[in-house]
Amino acid sequence: MRNKKSSESAQVLKRGSIKSVATGSAPHRGGTLDRKLSDEVTLSRQFQRAVRLDTDFGSVEALRGYICQGTARNVLEATARHVVQTPQRAFIWTGPYGGGKSSLAVALCSLVTPNKVVRRAAMDVLDLAGAQQSDIVSVFSATKDGWLVLPVVGHRGSVVDAVSSCLDEFAGTSVLRSTKSGTRQRIALLFKALAEQAAERVGNGVLLVIDELGKFLEAASGDGDDIYFYQELADLAGRCKGRLIVVGILHQSFEQYAHRLGIVFKTPCSPRWSEGARRGTMAS
Repeated sequence: MRNKKSSESAQVLKRGSIKSVATGSAPHRGGTLDRKLSDEVTLSRQFQRAVRLDTDFGSVEALRGYICQGTARNVLEATARHVVQTPQRAFIWTGPYGGGKSSLAVALCSLVTPNKVVRRAAMDVLDLAGAQQSDIVSVFSATKDGWLVLPVVGHRGSVVDAVSSCLDEFAGTSVLRSTKSGTRQRIALLFKALAEQAAERVGNGVLLVIDELGKFLEAASGDGDDIYFYQELADLAGRCKGRLIVVGILHQSFEQYAHRLGIVFKTPCSPRWSEGARRGTMAS
């Protein structure tokens, strides 16, 4: 015999109404309840809009409810492992729209922030509290001062100007004010400032994350930046005295963007970053 309370708890959605009430109570006589689904179910804030790296970084609220899936954890492990075992310091994370790339980037940036509360929240969502032997913990450890985190979100413009602006904002440098856009002088001063910041932060480092990197590549296919900038940035990250780690986030590989946009990579620009792409691929 079916349990009476179980049968009473069955809910039938019809035209936005609920046709019975909770377990243990009887349905109203003669019709449906005048209630909407939104009266019974609420969504956490972080699920009501897309994550944006530059605004959500540093917020405990942005981390709340995030579940680090196995593929995302593998991406972090692969990134950290190659920092430990190789000179590789520039990586590409690739994955489809909605695959969780930006959320993972927020978690990584939060892991090395100077804010101890945010850092602890990132440790929790990434399940690193008891993983002291993990390469992630080894590579992305931080003192109380934390790392210099540079969160950049791509747009149809200059990646050099965007990174320079972010560095000026968070590190107090003056790359934009001291140079003109589109000049070799700006790139040289940007690289010099990044290397100095990395060298100064003993026990920490500089983490540059460029989300929506494809938009900068699309801009470069016109009259934008020289694509060779990415090769030079990867080389700088690998040779500077301090710890400078660069993560670019794409929906598809460099080569696919090049084919679609008609970009010709200057050898050996592509290999430095395409290796990083193969090492950090996120599935949906």
